[in-house]
Amino acid sequence: MAVYALLLGIEDYSGLSLPDLASASADLSLMRKALETNLKIQEENIRVPGEEEGLRIRAEDLALSMASFQRLLQREDVLVFYFSGHGNGKSLFFSDGPVSLRSVIAFMAELPCKSVLMILDCCHAGNFLVPEQPLPDLEESLSDFAGRGIAVMASSAADQKSRLSEAGGASVFTLAFTRASEEKRLVRRGRISLQDLFDETAFRMELWNRRHPEKAQHPVFRSAMGGTLFFPVKDAPEREKIPVSFETSSCLAVSVKPMNASDARRLCVFVIPKGRADGGKSGGSRPKEVKDETLAAMTWEIVLSLLEMPEERLYPGNRRLKGKETGAVWCYFAGDRSDLGESLYFAVCIWAGSPEMKRRYYREDRHSHVTDGILVQRNISYSMLKEMQCREMTGEVCLSEYGKLLSGIVEMAETFIRDLQETENGLISTAELKERYGPWAKRVRAMYIRLSDAGRPPEHLYEWTEGIFDLAGWVLDLSLYLDRESLKEERDLWLIRNALRHYYESMEALAGLEEKAGIRRSRDVL
Repeated sequence: MAVYALLLGIEDYSGLSLPDLASASADLSLMRKALETNLKIQEENIRVPGEEEGLRIRAEDLALSMASFQRLLQREDVLVFYFSGHGNGKSLFFSDGPVSLRSVIAFMAELPCKSVLMILDCCHAGNFLVPEQPLPDLEESLSDFAGRGIAVMASSAADQKSRLSEAGGASVFTLAFTRASEEKRLVRRGRISLQDLFDETAFRMELWNRRHPEKAQHPVFRSAMGGTLFFPVKDAPEREKIPVSFETSSCLAVSVKPMNASDARRLCVFVIPKGRADGGKSGGSRPKEVKDETLAAMTWEIVLSLLEMPEERLYPGNRRLKGKETGAVWCYFAGDRSDLGESLYFAVCIWAGSPEMKRRYYREDRHSHVTDGILVQRNISYSMLKEMQCREMTGEVCLSEYGKLLSGIVEMAETFIRDLQETENGLISTAELKERYGPWAKRVRAMYIRLSDAGRPPEHLYEWTEGIFDLAGWVLDLSLYLDRESLKEERDLWLIRNALRHYYESMEALAGLEEKAGIRRSRDVL
């Protein structure tokens, strides 16, 4: 994937009855620096026509530039188009006259690349529509859908002018966007998302509006893109959260997760005894034959391994309890990986590191006993629940059934997100959104139940189906937040934005899992 940019700043309007725009030069300088330095677009991939002619750019120059990009762009490439100049809501004005904004957007949408981002900094820029939203197709992989399409970010609403900053020189919007791109807190897993860029830009514009209500301008964002666009940031300051897994002599710790607690550090470990880590195909002890003493010994092996690990590996980014020791560890023992997918455990063992923790967690009963300093809790319903699990799906059936559910979930999410954008743009009220999407929220919950009732996937597709559950969970959260009576409150709108951010990240991660599993347009991994 290559990322290209076409930056148009028009200063010379001497041939029209419009004032020249001295801000165009400063806007171009800021945007070029932001794209190169913050979004890591290579300098040679950024085109800035008209610099040698005093930023006099004709409509023909746009046509020539786009013809060049038509020959250059490949299917997986990204194009950023930036315009700083005059506009009236219907047209973008070049040095020799207007060009229809609708025709420019339509042309950009047909370029032979994966993603197009248009950034418009001109008066009345928000008076536009985008093409129909692409919907997921069972015949294409999610990686083909995610990020494919066009998104348009505009500096002002349809009835607003675009202003210069207090210091003069550059425009308020371009300055807000470029400063948003500098925000290190937007970097997540080494990337900055387009949605986060717009949200931060809108936040900075709101600060301007509060100081200058007479010069208020509200940026507009509309997208006809699957998911969102991510810009890779090579020198991301955020440390990757590497999943923790390890082996001992007797078991496999599949994953380790910190628990939220205000007074102590605690860990959950999901464990499969050796001989069961392959899904039971290699034999090994049946869960009911694993004695309490053996489970206690496995737990001690796990605890001792964890206590030797660096704090930052087990609790990445958690500074609140920095320096405190791990106080307790829960080990959830599964018979095989399919049990992990069903959250089905034949035993749970707890290690507590202090007398206080022991008093809190070591409670014995008929099925819970302290053995060698470890509380061992047996799940007496394990065998019955195991038998109730449906027969494992074949790869073909799993891909078909889960693929249909995935397409349905993504289609519902993308439909909602498009109207959510119009709520942010001020064209749909939160009350209208709630009324319009009340039935939608019920369909989301019904779809999630169908997903929960789907059959057990084969081992090689387990991780992929877990990714679908993760994505669907964030769509479910969107529907739950929509039902809140307090939706108008900023806190609840933040919860929706946060769920949306995780939805985009889950889609990108799931696309990566499809690539890893070899799932292509035919959805055939065999």
